[in-house]
Amino acid sequence: MQNPWIRPATPDDAAELAELFWRVRSEAVPDIPMVVHPRESVLPFVRNVLLAEFEVHVAQADGRLVGFIALMPPDLVGHLYIDSAHTGKGLGSRFLGLARTRFPHGLQLYAFQSNRRAIRFYERHGFEQVAWSEDDNEEGAPDVLLRWGPRVAGTVAAYDRDARAYAAGLGELTPHLVALLDRFAAALPRPAHVLEVGSGPGRDADALEARGIRVRRTDIARGFVDLVRAQGHEADVLDPLHDDLGGPYDGVYASASLLHVPREDLGTVLRRLGEATVPGGTLHLDVKEGDGDGWSTHGHVSAPRHFTYWREGPLRAELAGAGWSVVHLGHTTGGRDDWIDVLARRD
Repeated sequence: MQNPWIRPATPDDAAELAELFWRVRSEAVPDIPMVVHPRESVLPFVRNVLLAEFEVHVAQADGRLVGFIALMPPDLVGHLYIDSAHTGKGLGSRFLGLARTRFPHGLQLYAFQSNRRAIRFYERHGFEQVAWSEDDNEEGAPDVLLRWGPRVAGTVAAYDRDARAYAAGLGELTPHLVALLDRFAAALPRPAHVLEVGSGPGRDADALEARGIRVRRTDIARGFVDLVRAQGHEADVLDPLHDDLGGPYDGVYASASLLHVPREDLGTVLRRLGEATVPGGTLHLDVKEGDGDGWSTHGHVSAPRHFTYWREGPLRAELAGAGWSVVHLGHTTGGRDDWIDVLARRD
């Protein structure tokens, strides 16, 4: 048996791809549900959808197609099918390697929950189960969303996709948030120049500027930066872990943004923010209170986002280790999540 070679699909592959798709799906029952459409509909689907809308690569051996993968930017593995005679021989791993090369910042895909063999395969290759549904597909069968890649990259991609929906659902400032803004503003000199980390749609920056503070609006998600620029403001794409932060600033405002920083990186981010701030400068941050970390699909963002939860003791230790002295630390309970808010001063 010839070792399969992988190449881009062409329109001439349509008929053989349709037969491969139908054969693999049929042989996989009952691990996955049977295709709900009649067999004669598969070839038009391959021609008009699969080859037209996806980036398809096929594996060929002994003059026939034995597998294919269908990709869609920025990170979707839409289909991965391998002939039963070639399963368990490394072809799936080669396809995933190709997908990682094409989308190095992360991948996501859906699998039927009943397809335990496929789920184990993806987990061996570093995918995590991040969201589940009962019947959100045309087969009406439970499925699972799996994601591979840096946690931050997956979260950024989620915000980029739904930046407008997030902005539309953000709502007005609550009295609690107004009090946090007032406390931060009162701790700053006048005039003051502040770095905002995670501006989102720009609501809080507008409120700070209404209090006489000049704000540099930044976000790691380009979707938010584009929204803020469309409002007539300057804004920058900025990753606080890696990018040049500029400065020095009189303060840093990071509301509901550093909760996406992995636990092992928060100390580095806090130290870098301190280095970009004048001595005695002020930091505001708030994070979700709790233990561990995880993916969530709540709110107005449809794709999963990764959150790191913090308790007071470890958070104080990270701040102190990065050169920040806590001036005030508060706890807010109620609603969907509990929160910790911090006002700190650079040593």
